[in-house]
Amino acid sequence: MNRWRLALVLAVLLALAIIIGSELLMDKPWSWHPFDLPRPMRLHWRLGRLAEAGVARRLLLRLAALITNYLIGVVVLFLAPKRVRLLAKISGAGVRPLAWAWLVGLLGTLLVGALAGLAALGALTFPIGLLLGALYFVAGWLGLVALAYRLGADFLGRAQWGGGPLAGLALGTLILFAIFRIPLLGLVFFALVWLTAVGMAMVTRLGSGRRWSLDPLLAQEGA
Repeated sequence: MNRWRLALVLAVLLALAIIIGSELLMDKPWSWHPFDLPRPMRLHWRLGRLAEAGVARRLLLRLAALITNYLIGVVVLFLAPKRVRLLAKISGAGVRPLAWAWLVGLLGTLLVGALAGLAALGALTFPIGLLLGALYFVAGWLGLVALAYRLGADFLGRAQWGGGPLAGLALGTLILFAIFRIPLLGLVFFALVWLTAVGMAMVTRLGSGRRWSLDPLLAQEGA
C-alpha cells in the first residue's frame, strides 16, 4: 500500500477518534474531566460516560455539525468555484503567503471589529455594522472552504486516490473539524486558520484575484 494511502487512512481514523473522544472526555474544548479525577476513578468515569444518553445526543449533534459544515462547503464550491480555486492555489504557495494572509486577517479583523463597534453607536449606522459582520463572515467561510478543499485534495492526490473536489472537501473538512476539537490547541489552531482564511479572502478581494484599487475612479475622472 502507498504510504500516503496508509497515512490517509490513519488520519481519518484519528480524526474520528478525536471527534468521538472529545465528547466522551470533555464538555468544553478546554476541559478534560478525567485528569481532574484520581487515577483509579478515571476508567470508571469513562465507562459511565458511555452509558449517558446525553453523550449519545451530543455525538449526533457533532455529526450533524460536521455534515452541515461540509454541505455549506459544497454550496460555496458550486457558487464560487473559480474563487475557491484561486484561494486554494494561494494556500499551497508556501509559508510566506500564508503568513502574510494571517497578518492581513488579523489586521482586518481588528479593523472590522472597530468599525462595527463604532457603527453600533448610531441608529443610522447600526445596519452598517451588521453588513460588515456579514461580509467578514462570508470572507472567512470562503477562505476556510478553500483551505479544507486544498488540504483534502492534496492528501488524496499524494495517495493517488481520485474522487474529485467534493471528496477533497469532505476529507479536508473532517480533518480540520477534528483538529478544532482538540482541547486548548484546537482553539488556538482555529484562530490561526480562521485569520488566515479571512486574510486570504481579503488579499484576493474575495477570491476575485483583482487588487484593491481606485483606478476605475481615476480613469473615469480622466475620461
